[in-house]
Amino acid sequence: MLYRQSGQQGKLFIGGKKAVQAAGMPVLSKVFTAVPAYSWIGRAPFTTDSYQSKTA
Repeated sequence: MLYRQSGQQGKLFIGGKKAVQAAGMPVLSKVFTAVPAYSWIGRAPFTTDSYQSKTA
């Protein structure tokens, strides 16, 4: 599942196929639009934490 937003246009993809789209989605403040420093799946966001190998 993936949600992607550009401006006020939001799109939801499931299994690589667009499931739905909507116009007029709220635009988040600039605090939430920056790329996060840690965005891993199956891995802890801190270097001192162990790798979570069986989370996929």
